[in-house]
Amino acid sequence: MSYIIVFTVPFMILGVVIYSLTFDIVKTQTEKTYLNAVQDAAKNVDAKMEALHVLSAHIAELQWVQKLMYMRGSTVDYHAVNPFSFNYYMNDLTMFKGINGFVSDIAIYFREKDLVLSSQGKHTLSSFFEDAFYYDGLTTDYWNGLLAERSFAAMKYPEDVLTYKQPRRLLAYMQSLPMVAKDFKAAFLAFIDENTLKDSLNISTISNSGSLYIIDRNGRFVTGINPDEEMKTILTVQMAKQNSPLEGRIANLKSPNGDDHIAIRSNSTVNDWSYIATIPLSTAMAKVNRIKTLTLWITALSVLAGLMVSYILALRNYTPLANIVKDLSPRLLNLPGASKRPNEFNFLQKALHSMLDYENKTKEEIEIYKPLVRNSLFIQLLEGKPAPSSSKLLEMMEITFNNSFFTCASVILDSDHAIPNDVQNDLILRLSKRKTAVFFVDIGAKHKVIVFNSAYKEQIEPSIEEIVCAFKDAGLSCKAIGVGKACKGLDELCSSYREANAALDYRFIRGHSSVIFYEHIEDAFTLPAYYYRTEKEDHLVNFIRFGNDEEAVKLFREIVDNHIANAALPPAVARNLFYNMAACALKALEDLNIDIHQAFHMDEFLHLETYNEMSNYIEELFRHVCEIIVRKKESKNTVLRDELLNYIHEHLTDRNLTLTSLSDQFGSSLSYLSRFIKNQTGTNFVDYLNKRRIELSKTLLVRDITIREVSQQVGFDNDLTFRRLFKKYEGINPGEFKSMTGGGKK
Repeated sequence: MSYIIVFTVPFMILGVVIYSLTFDIVKTQTEKTYLNAVQDAAKNVDAKMEALHVLSAHIAELQWVQKLMYMRGSTVDYHAVNPFSFNYYMNDLTMFKGINGFVSDIAIYFREKDLVLSSQGKHTLSSFFEDAFYYDGLTTDYWNGLLAERSFAAMKYPEDVLTYKQPRRLLAYMQSLPMVAKDFKAAFLAFIDENTLKDSLNISTISNSGSLYIIDRNGRFVTGINPDEEMKTILTVQMAKQNSPLEGRIANLKSPNGDDHIAIRSNSTVNDWSYIATIPLSTAMAKVNRIKTLTLWITALSVLAGLMVSYILALRNYTPLANIVKDLSPRLLNLPGASKRPNEFNFLQKALHSMLDYENKTKEEIEIYKPLVRNSLFIQLLEGKPAPSSSKLLEMMEITFNNSFFTCASVILDSDHAIPNDVQNDLILRLSKRKTAVFFVDIGAKHKVIVFNSAYKEQIEPSIEEIVCAFKDAGLSCKAIGVGKACKGLDELCSSYREANAALDYRFIRGHSSVIFYEHIEDAFTLPAYYYRTEKEDHLVNFIRFGNDEEAVKLFREIVDNHIANAALPPAVARNLFYNMAACALKALEDLNIDIHQAFHMDEFLHLETYNEMSNYIEELFRHVCEIIVRKKESKNTVLRDELLNYIHEHLTDRNLTLTSLSDQFGSSLSYLSRFIKNQTGTNFVDYLNKRRIELSKTLLVRDITIREVSQQVGFDNDLTFRRLFKKYEGINPGEFKSMTGGGKK
């Protein structure tokens, strides 16, 4: 340690001195660089604002602008101004807009004439702010009051605006015209796209590493580059604390996520805006951090050099004892409880005692973990890994075999419980009396494997029956058991295991509590795929779409019976058939825009394990979907009927009310609407309309008006048609009805 101190302390002192001297220089230079960038952005925007002011003054001096401003009267005198001249005026404004390049559009509002002339057209103030530049929530009265006040370079900060139905975000610049007169006659309007303003602020020094904000003297945010909402609030509070508008670094800020930032400020020479840049301290101080890193590397290298030299110098005194420690077994040095004291002799004595204690403890732990190791060994054999080359490991795990033939049985239980040890031990003892060695392997969760040390089916079948009974007595129930073919040698055990799992898949066909031998299904004829005509699937979807659950279930059973009951499909193919049948119901729901989740639960469906469970589920699904579709159709017809009849009653006297106008109003075809009215009212549209009009006319005939006036008021084109239809529906003509009710003139 003394050698290390001698080598490292001078380097550490030198690093601290270099870092302290360099930090202030780099920090000052960095702040100056960012201040220049902010000032450049401010000058760029100020220059364009100044150019906008010059543009407004130039436009105010135009002859036609002067002519319109000082023209007498509240309207434009078209004897003095040719209407076609407005096209030339708009071309002038378009030219000025193009020359300026900063504004998106310019306009002049002549107050006394209620005329707004822009590069896009001629408007009134109302139509200009409703059709051309629509501000949501701002009325024409608001703009009228705002433009009625004298203003010098007033601004409305960026807001969302619909410019000819296109959404944009614009800043509005307003200037009273003429500028020098107290009694101003017009107002110059310029609209600046916020993105154009941002492009003027886009200084790579700032935009690539930080954010730039424009804030007015009242603390309102105008726009910015890479703005952060929470940082806006922090800057507003910080500016309120600043008593003087000095430029430069104003503060060190901490963002809500804990990052440190520096804030650099520059003030506008044209308006009351302040330009504030915020840069992460880690970015701004990158050069300082490099110096810090260099200092740390120098210190680390000095420590490393000190260690090397110290080791070389100390090795001469430690070499004899090091040789003794080197000759010891490395295993001895890592034993738990070995001494860590620098006295090597003491260390060696205690390490020997620790080794003896560790050996005894290891033997005890082996007995505890023996069942787990035995289970892991069988799992490796089932996965196809080679059997242990040494028999000592099998002997240590107490694994003995009667012969070299093995058979695997794969078991799926109803619950996640492990097989109790006492049940396993009892079965091992009972089956050993039949000269059948058996080993239980816990694969995980509900999956268990039983390895029989036997190749004879006559021994395995009764053994499985006895195991199932023992499981039932212990409260365990088997969903299914798959049994593979016999194999020779532990290295082939994995093939019997694969066959057992393949047989286990057939529980989908055989059902719960079945025992399936691979040799029984190996030679069974299986179809590689299912096939039926697409018309059947279309019929099934149509039955469901029209709510006919009986026909849908009947056709589903026919398809399933043809492929599963009458043919031998593999389990995976059979499942796909059921998935396809369920998809028919979902397709019908999707076609009718009905939420699928209210009828179908994917997790529940995918966990079904047998043919009967899945068949029953799909039949219930069809019935449930048909019920939903029927209810929706009934509800939709009721709503359409009420809306349709209400519309006819409200427009009863409209002569233009026809079946075609109803079709356009409700978005339905003529044929469908005609059938729907017939079904709901019992008569066609024309008869229904004429009857309602005749009923209405009876209330008017009792008044002191002519029959022709009545026919016109209830919607008929002429009184002849009215008289004919009145006679048809009432049995008498309108004059007779008028006489009977005492109406009309004597």
